[in-house]
Amino acid sequence: MHIFNQVLRSERQRRTAVGGLVVYLAVTAALRAALPGMPLVWVGVMWLIVVTAVLAYGRTRACTWQGMAVMYVAATLVSAGVIADVWYYTVYSGGTDSAPVLLNPDVNRHWSQAVDFLESPAEWFMNIRAFSYVPAAVMWVFGYSISACCIISMAFLMTSLVQVAVICRRLGLSRRQCTAALIVMTCLCYWMSMGCTLLKDAMSICAILLAARSMLKARPGALLLVAALMGGLARPPLCGMMVLGLVLTFPFKAPDKGRIALVRLVWAGVCLLPWYAANHMGVYTSPANYAAVQELVNNMYVAPQHYAYYELFGNTGTMPLWQRVLMLPLSACVQMLVPFPWNWLRDLEFGPSFVYAHFAYPRYIFEAIFIFFVFMSRDYWQRYSSDSKRVTLYMLAVWGLLCWLSSCVIYGGTVSRYGLSAVALMAPAVVVCLSDYGRRRAFRIWLTVFAVTMLVVLCVAYRLQMSALNGPNPLA
Repeated sequence: MHIFNQVLRSERQRRTAVGGLVVYLAVTAALRAALPGMPLVWVGVMWLIVVTAVLAYGRTRACTWQGMAVMYVAATLVSAGVIADVWYYTVYSGGTDSAPVLLNPDVNRHWSQAVDFLESPAEWFMNIRAFSYVPAAVMWVFGYSISACCIISMAFLMTSLVQVAVICRRLGLSRRQCTAALIVMTCLCYWMSMGCTLLKDAMSICAILLAARSMLKARPGALLLVAALMGGLARPPLCGMMVLGLVLTFPFKAPDKGRIALVRLVWAGVCLLPWYAANHMGVYTSPANYAAVQELVNNMYVAPQHYAYYELFGNTGTMPLWQRVLMLPLSACVQMLVPFPWNWLRDLEFGPSFVYAHFAYPRYIFEAIFIFFVFMSRDYWQRYSSDSKRVTLYMLAVWGLLCWLSSCVIYGGTVSRYGLSAVALMAPAVVVCLSDYGRRRAFRIWLTVFAVTMLVVLCVAYRLQMSALNGPNPLA
């Protein structure tokens, strides 16, 4: 506990850190006893990652004792998901930590490709997905372990929470508002569930937030290089989105705009290098290769949960790009809604943590607040156009929205987790919207209208999906 006394500033923060740690350790130890499967050494590593994340948060200027409590709540939720997922892959399914039973194709592909590469590096080098090198590197050091692979995602997500607080503080938000941003992100169940299993989404989230933190400086630093490399490994199109972020966050009121523009131009080239390497070295098929994406999206409709979508809108996998752009309002609505708050066990093949992802109502509230923020753009600019930090906050929100919409265009909104990497960029805007407009009558009216509309839409969507699932395959 001596380390808490050295790092944390106030006595209340120290008490919260110690008390929260005791509760966290007790809860996760009880869960591990109830759901065996994760080796105790990896339970200890998981605890160490949480303590490190809490200490890292404690060293930021955004730290409050309430925020520290939120960090422990988030850590408990994610740790519970990791423990449950490892139990499901091992004890429940008849596997072991070194030979798990992975039913989901994405999770299984990352694991299998990592194992194949470790067993035959010469044969599989440059012939596997880029992200698979990450679990391969971990297992090369620590041995085959699905626990280690899931803890990678947990580490990325906890790092992302710290970055959310840091970004909010650097944008001029108060410590209380930074804490509110942490609460908002912790309530996004779908976002949080990405830190529980072997998927590249947690790494994507962390990469985009590290890039955003670096871009808050007029001249981005080496942190942007780390973010670009992570984006290239996790989801290479993020590197292109980082170039967009360099443009949108450009400090146009800076006195030395010419030098800053030159530096950012160089960094744009640096960000594109991982994307270029991934596209031309066989480890990734970029969405720039439209034919490959067309085949990928076309194959998605084989899944029964997409039958209703196909019946309503047709097979977007065969549509040209311009038609997908025209369908953007519809695909954005689909991406907003899924996963639906029913069919709790539909995604159980990912692991029990994905049951948590179907608690969608906090995400719907987040979306409603952000839409209201967009509606109030004119008023926002009238109030803050002279405040460079608030202008940057707005541009970060625009950047996040464009990143989110890009996955709608490519995948028709059917794979909603591909848009999660951009959600945290909108969190500062949501907090500011609550602070500035939360007491306005227009805000309350909008929430009421949104709630009624969402209720009707969800009822219709439930009816359509159940009818499609119980009916014949529209692709037959």
